[in-house]
Amino acid sequence: GSAAGSAAGSAAATGSAAGSGSDAVVKDPKVAKKWLAAAQTLVQKGDYWTRTQKIADAKAQYENAVTAYQKAIEASAGFVPARLALARLALKEEDFAAAEKHLSRAVADGGGSAEVHLDLGVAYRGLGQPDKALAEYEAAEKLQPKLAAIRQLASVLNPVLRPDPNKKPPTDADNVAALKAAIDALKQAAGTQTGPGAVAAKRLAEDLAKLAQGDEAIRARAQAAMVSPLNTALDELRNYLQAQP
Repeated sequence: GSAAGSAAGSAAATGSAAGSGSDAVVKDPKVAKKWLAAAQTLVQKGDYWTRTQKIADAKAQYENAVTAYQKAIEASAGFVPARLALARLALKEEDFAAAEKHLSRAVADGGGSAEVHLDLGVAYRGLGQPDKALAEYEAAEKLQPKLAAIRQLASVLNPVLRPDPNKKPPTDADNVAALKAAIDALKQAAGTQTGPGAVAAKRLAEDLAKLAQGDEAIRARAQAAMVSPLNTALDELRNYLQAQP
């Protein structure tokens, strides 16, 4: 069988009612954690296949991960970690409706951290509900003030990194202004901290400064190569900063 099937089968052997011949799941928080671990392994495999451009293999891993996460929720009602993981998978696939469902339930079950509210804002934005998205962003910022700087960073960089195809593309002057604003936001977010998030923020600020100071031709050549890594860096930076006190 496949790696996904093996992992899911291992979890099933541990978590399902033995000898029942059914898909019933034992109601036990320890079993839920085992399903969660199995699902996380499947997601890692899916991410690997995605990086190697084997999309069909990746899809199979992600689908098995979803099943394992659902089993974790069955094993322990209101199991927030599994709901959050399902939501992040949904966001990765831009299934904003599914993400909103899982995140809203996580908040109702007491999992309303700053990161959850931030992700819920992303889901609402994807669903075309900007008022709800803004309310979630504000809730996140109340819980974690550093997010205000991160949101400022995203607001100035997103038009450059994720341009709207229906709008006139930004000029080079617009791009330089956005880069400089992003540098300021990164420095504000890092402050005087020395943790991994601060290091990541400072490193990204230095890279953006080099790009802003170069000539237009350099920015034009660098844009395609940098867009994907910068988007990833922004997502990682958000997570790093939220994890720090």
